[in-house]
Amino acid sequence: VTDMDLSIADLSVYPSPFQDRLTISFNSLEHTEHSIKIYDPTGKCIHSQNEPSGQFSTDIDLSGTSPGVYILQVNSSDRLESAKLIATK
Repeated sequence: VTDMDLSIADLSVYPSPFQDRLTISFNSLEHTEHSIKIYDPTGKCIHSQNEPSGQFSTDIDLSGTSPGVYILQVNSSDRLESAKLIATK
């Protein structure tokens, strides 16, 4: 996981590598909405959600994914951060 800007603290993505489920949590230090997107190895967005500022945690069902490298993007009003995710089966 990449080191996030001060707008997002304590980013946690687990397990790594993942199989069917992925947990993402962070604490937003900005008073702005964040979008969370996950892209498959072909660049297709397979998950998208918007979350308000504050403490955030979610479990995402990715049971239909194939093994490979996926990209997590967390976007705030002025920052776009990315991290690699590895899927295994």
